[in-house]
Amino acid sequence: MAELQRIQKCMDKLSSLIQELEAMQESADAETIKNKLLIWKSKTDSILEQEIDDYTREVEDFNRRWRMPMVGNTIKSAVIRKLRNAHTDIRLIIKAEEPVKRPAVMPELPDYAITDYAKQLYGL
Repeated sequence: MAELQRIQKCMDKLSSLIQELEAMQESADAETIKNKLLIWKSKTDSILEQEIDDYTREVEDFNRRWRMPMVGNTIKSAVIRKLRNAHTDIRLIIKAEEPVKRPAVMPELPDYAITDYAKQLYGL
């Protein structure tokens, strides 16, 4: 199982990157934020590759969405959209890695929960 703390730290950095980007003026130097984003992406990629044994669909979505061209009204809005997609994908990766909690004994379905239609259908 992946060390979810490392992946969670990557996800936690996203909100500060988004806030910094939203506060940035359109005319400001976009190269600085692009470099920060590329560093974040490369670190996140390496952590995901180290921590997740099986290459899941969520990891593939994360990588594919990051490679997509930034299409939008402005570079700023396109980058924010890309970061929000990354946030969603990383959240799905974390969720996929968490163990499923199931009750030891499954409860029986009470008689009154079985509808008349189901009784006729299954001959109960």
